[in-house]
Amino acid sequence: MPAAAHQAPVPESGYPATPLSETAGFELIAGALPPQPAGALPADAIKARMASLVRQYVAHRSPQLARAVARYSAALALHPALRHSPEECTALCRLNRHWHLLAAQYPAPAAT
Repeated sequence: MPAAAHQAPVPESGYPATPLSETAGFELIAGALPPQPAGALPADAIKARMASLVRQYVAHRSPQLARAVARYSAALALHPALRHSPEECTALCRLNRHWHLLAAQYPAPAAT
C-alpha cells in the first residue's frame, strides 16, 4: 500500500503555506479567471487603472481595494499583449499574490 503524499495545509487565504513556483502561480491565476473577451481593455488602460487603485489603497486601505488590485494584476498577467513577455507576467503573478495577501490581512466582517 503506497504512502499518501504529504500536503501542507492551506490557510484561510487560499494559498499554500509554502511558496509556489512562478509557473504554479500563473496557473492559479489562469484557473481563477475567465478567458479575456475579444473586446478586452488595452494593457495600458489596465495598468493605468491598477496604478489608480494602488494610489487609492495607500490613502484608504481596504480589503476591497486590495482585491481589486489583485484582479487587475491577474487580468494583466493574462493579457494577450503580454504573451511574449514572461518576465512581466512573472512579476504580475507575484504582484497578484502580494495583493491577495494584503486583502487577507483584514478580518472578515461579522455576520448579521
